[in-house]
Amino acid sequence: PAPHTPTQAAGYRIGETTAPLERYTDFIVTFLTVSASPVAVDGPYIGEEYYTFTALADRKFLVLTFKLRNVGIRPATTPLLAGIAVTDRGFEFPSWNPPVGIHSEEYSPRVATAEEVQAMPAGAASFVELFPEQESDVDSLAFEIPADQQAVSVNIGYVDKPLLLK
Repeated sequence: PAPHTPTQAAGYRIGETTAPLERYTDFIVTFLTVSASPVAVDGPYIGEEYYTFTALADRKFLVLTFKLRNVGIRPATTPLLAGIAVTDRGFEFPSWNPPVGIHSEEYSPRVATAEEVQAMPAGAASFVELFPEQESDVDSLAFEIPADQQAVSVNIGYVDKPLLLK
């Protein structure tokens, strides 16, 4: 298929909060930050350890942080979010996870520092029970994209409009 062509359609911006999610209508998402990074954090693995992975040559990670909030009337478990980053060349890249976890040697895995986990807290908001009006911890999604391209939008599953980055 042809590459996706970005449009100037309506979308969210960093700092904005979504409408209730599709299929998970008790939750809204607030987009906090987005940044390019040579590393991404994944986990937790056995022992609650997080690992840092280094992008392959000619690639970089786009790291998006966000929070979920329960806007429903009863406790509910947060969904696992995933998405697709669209670049300025119209190519699409799915949310990244190390292909074989901590055994993905091509990404030079190492135990993450506390600072890295705080900056890229992977998985912190997935499958967490939140009471009404309760907000999740900060979570993140990483996307591995070519180093010479810029992400222009991110489409997150269950979110009604894309996150616009340009």
